[in-house]
Amino acid sequence: MSDDPLIADAVEPQDCGSVALFPELNWRASDIVIGIVPIVAARLAGGLLAVETLRQVALPVTIIGTVWMWLYPASIAKIRGTRFRLPSARVCITESLIAVPTLFLIWMGLGAVLGVTLLLFPALDKNTNPFVEPAVGNSGNPYLWGFMLIACTAAPFGEELFFRGMVYRWLKQHVDLRSAILLQGIFCGFIHTYGVLHSVLASFLGISFAIVYELRKTIVTPVSLHVLQNTAALIGTLVMAQAIANGPFLGVYGEANGRGCQLTQVQPGGSADQAGLRVGDIIVVVDDQQITDFATLKTAIREHRVGDTINVQFSRDDKVHHITLQLQRRSPSDN
Repeated sequence: MSDDPLIADAVEPQDCGSVALFPELNWRASDIVIGIVPIVAARLAGGLLAVETLRQVALPVTIIGTVWMWLYPASIAKIRGTRFRLPSARVCITESLIAVPTLFLIWMGLGAVLGVTLLLFPALDKNTNPFVEPAVGNSGNPYLWGFMLIACTAAPFGEELFFRGMVYRWLKQHVDLRSAILLQGIFCGFIHTYGVLHSVLASFLGISFAIVYELRKTIVTPVSLHVLQNTAALIGTLVMAQAIANGPFLGVYGEANGRGCQLTQVQPGGSADQAGLRVGDIIVVVDDQQITDFATLKTAIREHRVGDTINVQFSRDDKVHHITLQLQRRSPSDN
């Protein structure tokens, strides 16, 4: 044990592999608490914000969070005089290549977790990606591309350094291996969530990345996995956005009111406007599908094609009305 008072309460260094970034550093409980407090605070504050507000602050919050997860562990290492060692180019190339087939295996497990979760809890909201709507018709938006660039590059490095390189390694010093893997995965799920379903899937990814880190003994592999995962997710976002942009559009916006989706905006000339729907109407049923909020209304519309005819049941002045309307294609002005 070192006589240096800065590391006097540390346990003996563990074997973290020949390419660990901080091979001699063991983390203290105070390091973890100080590190996670601002992240947890931001997560709790985000839970109080509307989805639209979350979209608006996504880029600055991502930048600030990434900088924190990069600089905080590095600063602790610097203060403690710990040697910072980067992996070699050969290791980076090898582990990146290994990450490709590994991610496909993780996706298979992710699909199984998704299926079981929805089987057990079918009422969970499946619309866990809040960035699809902003991407519809806004492919040239620099704000959107700035967020995507950071999410696919700097953010995965910072998150892996923080969660696997610091939090997970600290847990390994105090609990058994399986518990450490599980606990850090649950924490990742708590931090990365746009609903319960997304939290479950993010937890599984966090657990998977920790297992790979343990097997490969280098942070390079989970970083590579994280970069590939985020890139694939954002490509999927753009594909979904393009499909929505070319799909049917009812021409309304709304919010949940307890009975269905109450319309807050009806776009002139759209399908809803032509059928006689007004602001304040409450859409209750589309065909045979019960509508509870704007998300379920969008889902019901997206199950159809441009030109399809749908039956809509809505409430106006406490009276139930039925109409039939034909879905139109989304115009550029609707994006």
